[in-house]
Amino acid sequence: MPGRTPTLPEVVTPVYPDGARGALPVTWTMPPDGRWREPGTVHVTGTATDPLGRLLPAKAVVTVDTFTSTLAGRAKTYVGGQPDLPTTVVGVGEHGGRAQLPVTWGAPPDGAYDQAGVTTLPGVAEVVDGTTVEATVRVQVTEPVPTNLAPDEDVAVGATFTESGYSPERVRNGDRTDKAWSNWKPGTKNPSDTLTFSLPGARDLTRVVTYFYRDGDNISFPESLKVQVQTVGGDWADASDDIPVGTEGSPVIDVPLPADAGPAAGVRVVMTARPSGYMTVSEIEVYAKAPGVSSDASAASIEVDGVPLADFDPDTTEYDVTGDPSRSEVTATPADPYATVTIHPDERTDRSVLVTVTSEDRDQTRDYRLRFVPR
Repeated sequence: MPGRTPTLPEVVTPVYPDGARGALPVTWTMPPDGRWREPGTVHVTGTATDPLGRLLPAKAVVTVDTFTSTLAGRAKTYVGGQPDLPTTVVGVGEHGGRAQLPVTWGAPPDGAYDQAGVTTLPGVAEVVDGTTVEATVRVQVTEPVPTNLAPDEDVAVGATFTESGYSPERVRNGDRTDKAWSNWKPGTKNPSDTLTFSLPGARDLTRVVTYFYRDGDNISFPESLKVQVQTVGGDWADASDDIPVGTEGSPVIDVPLPADAGPAAGVRVVMTARPSGYMTVSEIEVYAKAPGVSSDASAASIEVDGVPLADFDPDTTEYDVTGDPSRSEVTATPADPYATVTIHPDERTDRSVLVTVTSEDRDQTRDYRLRFVPR
């Protein structure tokens, strides 16, 4: 804010030939205090130090402004789910400056995510001097779609035992036909083994699919398996009965999970071996509910010089407005927060402006034509 010396970050991100990553400590060369008196952008130089002691140039870009409003945030969820709300929103200053502001969201009303559509929640964003500005987040709610969580790098996978040369990590490499995991060992074989997926956060799981591998002429499949889920509290519970595993071909066992199982922090496949047998697995897929993508290409509002069209209707695409298109600023808000808006001249006449809304799935577009008439 004008007149306030900023607190600059203690680390910066180094840029390598293959991209930016990590963090290095930095020392800033602060400008005179007078540089912070007026709104604008201030560039501050500094020196970062890498692990070998080499000095690297650094730069911070500081926005100086008085923040009085915010841009609406956005988030996604599915019917019956909970959105991952943003932790910051974009603050807008009196002189056009923009910066990320930390935000606190209010509790959603009952049933906010019980049906598909868009829900708006209020919040409060905090400015660096401790003052606050109002904030909003628009939450897109769609019907759930299944997504395979297993390949996610934030998901951990482990096994109670693995034959040397194989790895439980390979049961999520996307290959349903390779020999990814084995519990073979010389001598007495294990009567049971388990493959476990630990999730980074609670998810609504829907099914677990296990693809077994036939190891030559051997019946390298379990006699049966069951799926267990881990509650948020850490307890494990059966999510299926013991399911027999056949011997024909390479069996695939698809286990639907109970709809009322609740959010799960983990899931595991518990396999009971055949007498003196061992087990080999190609792939395990762990499906959970996830938000879908919207096909909504309608606008929620259109503004001319910041004033909303009073008679706007999302299904009406032609409007007459007073003014000069070369001097008027046209803006629009899509009905769906993940749709995109472009404002461009009408090729048919220089007295019109087109507002084009493109749906999130890119399959739908809708043009709104604003014809400007003299005052």
